[in-house]
Amino acid sequence: MRVPMTLFTTFINSIFIFIIGAMILLILNGFNLGKLMPDFLFYVIFTPIIAVTTNKIMFASENTMLAQDGVNRIEGIINEKPFSYSKSTNKIINNDIEFEHVSFSYPGSSNEVLHDINLKIKSGTTVAFVGKSGGGKSTLVSLIPRFYDVTKGNIKIGGINVKDLSEKELMNKISFVFQDCRLLKKSFRDNIKMGLQVSEDKIIEAVDKAQCSEIIKKFDLGLETKIGSQGVYLSGGETQRLTLARAIAKNAPILLLDEATAYADSDNEILMQKAIMELTNNKTTIM
Repeated sequence: MRVPMTLFTTFINSIFIFIIGAMILLILNGFNLGKLMPDFLFYVIFTPIIAVTTNKIMFASENTMLAQDGVNRIEGIINEKPFSYSKSTNKIINNDIEFEHVSFSYPGSSNEVLHDINLKIKSGTTVAFVGKSGGGKSTLVSLIPRFYDVTKGNIKIGGINVKDLSEKELMNKISFVFQDCRLLKKSFRDNIKMGLQVSEDKIIEAVDKAQCSEIIKKFDLGLETKIGSQGVYLSGGETQRLTLARAIAKNAPILLLDEATAYADSDNEILMQKAIMELTNNKTTIM
């Protein structure tokens, strides 16, 4: 839309140039300058006002469409039916993960992203999913915590179908570190202990193991430093290291790492590799 928008804007803001051209032609053809000048000045002043008004109407219409789209997105989320979780008191005894004939299609699509996957990951082992972009690696990982439900087949943790576990039991057993990390506009401490009941000693230990000490020490307020417009901004690699600290503090037995070093530069990546070694120790890990 750039070319038509540029042409429109140029034309609507330069109509007075045509008036000047017409004025010159009229004068050259013998019209009286004294009689033409009041009309000429009126239109030269008035025409830009019309152009500005037209633009305001256009942008008001655009903003109305943007607002309507925003409302539709919000309503789409509000109207989305949440997953139903089991009320069962089943407890996960071991952390084996098993895929049984798992197939999956995204909602609204008939194309299978995953087809008849059979896989068993032993408790305490580390497994890497490697493949080209768009091959289904992230999708496969997202099915374990039920970010999506399988279309066919079953996923089991410790021999129990994930659909037969309560939300609390399932979430307590899994930690995530994704490539697209998000931090709240709160303090470092609040971001690390988010949703967790952990002591100050555990937070400091998690910071140290996640190689975040140097990040914290850069700021006078330390762990009380706020993130965002009211505080400080962090690089992608620093954000991922803080997310690692959160996962270390949670200390869940199953760990899902989806390109956890994606935004890290070479220095950050070395530190993150050390943190990941600490984090994956004795855990069932999928990378």
